Amino acid sequence: MVKRLLALRDQHCRYPGCRAPATMCETDHVHPFAESGQTAYGNLALWCKEHHTGKTARWWDVTPLPAQSDGALQIPNKGSGQTHISQPELPLHPAAWADHQQRQDQANAPPF
Repeated sequence: MVKRLLALRDQHCRYPGCRAPATMCETDHVHPFAESGQTAYGNLALWCKEHHTGKTARWWDVTPLPAQSDGALQIPNKGSGQTHISQPELPLHPAAWADHQQRQDQANAPPF
């Protein structure tokens, strides 16, 4: 379910200028899982194989910008010194997110 929400939100690889479609992308933790990053919608983004490899190798750092908007990421380029802001194509409407949360709560509720 979260992968579908990410595909709707991101539409393509989140690296600035890359337009690899969501169907060809991998899901990745913005804040690394190995460093206590949660597997949650707000901590996930889609990256094509090349850019996922670069992020994992720490060729650049990714910082979420939750105060700016749903899914915004700050991506500094270590080579050029420039900073890019990656905004999702279609930020998830709050009602859709609330519906997703409610379904998750129901699915995780005890059966009694």
